[in-house]
Amino acid sequence: MDIAAGVSAGYPVIGMSMYQLAQVLGEPNRVYFEDLGSGPRERRLYRRGIRTYIIEADKGKVVSIQHDAAGTQKAARNCPSDIEMRNMETTASSIGTSDARRREINRRLSELRAACR
Repeated sequence: MDIAAGVSAGYPVIGMSMYQLAQVLGEPNRVYFEDLGSGPRERRLYRRGIRTYIIEADKGKVVSIQHDAAGTQKAARNCPSDIEMRNMETTASSIGTSDARRREINRRLSELRAACR
């Protein structure tokens, strides 16, 4: 599939610019940077419905696309990201959080941990 067809169809394609990728998938859920000696590379994680994409970019262009066509079990169950879980934990441990709210958050965290393993 060429880039124009990918943009029209809503699918990422190797060679796309970051602007084109944003048109297709919107904002990423996470962005990672790494340097493997050949210069910095960027990895972007996108969760879209039941699909998960990991896009690797070099010098502003898509160079690698990995995806789970069936979707991950976590994505299918609408599991929160690690940062969202940490934010809930932080809220639960906050001095300004009432005991009732703390119990409610901790109960929800337990449920999510069990369901999203």
